[in-house]
Amino acid sequence: MSVVTVQPSKGRGGSASERIPLEERNGSNSSQPSIVVDDYDDDSDDDIPKGMEALEDVANLIITQDMARDIKAGCCSGLTYDIRGNDEDLYYATEDKNCFCRWTCGPARSFMMRIFDRRSDLEMMSLKRAACRCDWWCCLDKCCCQHSIIIQNYNKETMGFIRQKFHIFGAKLDVLNRNREVKFKIKGPCCPCRCCQELIFDIYDKEGEKCMGYILKTWQGYNPETNMDHENFEVRFPMGISAKDKALLLGAAYLVNFMYFEMS
Repeated sequence: MSVVTVQPSKGRGGSASERIPLEERNGSNSSQPSIVVDDYDDDSDDDIPKGMEALEDVANLIITQDMARDIKAGCCSGLTYDIRGNDEDLYYATEDKNCFCRWTCGPARSFMMRIFDRRSDLEMMSLKRAACRCDWWCCLDKCCCQHSIIIQNYNKETMGFIRQKFHIFGAKLDVLNRNREVKFKIKGPCCPCRCCQELIFDIYDKEGEKCMGYILKTWQGYNPETNMDHENFEVRFPMGISAKDKALLLGAAYLVNFMYFEMS
């Protein structure tokens, strides 16, 4: 087992993975938690769903909103994203347009996000939030207003769920498989800021004890033309997990974005 460190740095240039070295650092005094790299007990099937073959060999994914297209299309079109891994364009994601819901509910809106294979243009998976959600603390843990999404494969079969866990301090989410069993836990900062900094949402094992990866909201530097620097994310996957589990964590990154950083 080895211990590797996550320490983001502000500034322009390079991908997030280039700016965050993954090297051994035992006994550090950094306030950031360490990532424990360990063998992961994957209880999923051996079969790789159609379109997810590329996820087998990637250690991380970079998610970037297609700002030029979205600004031009306005609210009449859903959001679009480019997804890169291993320095290649692997997938792209498009939100089904719903102008009324976007205007009335904003980032708390219901949505259907479809993710397509870049090479074949075939739908690989989809993320569905069935109803608008609220951010009121009175909802607590058992209320239907907690944020959640359903993740389905190309054949519309449910692969898993991402569900918010109520907590007064800090963001907490559970990553569940299709049987609603916890696969991972995600823990974020107490007060996520929408811009001008980089924020880490750590990925833990199902017990919430070992930090195995992270979702990083990156900051590419000041842009005088747009105020949308928050639409850049990196997902660093735990080692040894399946393509299905990587797809679940990809879906978790989108829910984190809509919960804390999306403003339209």
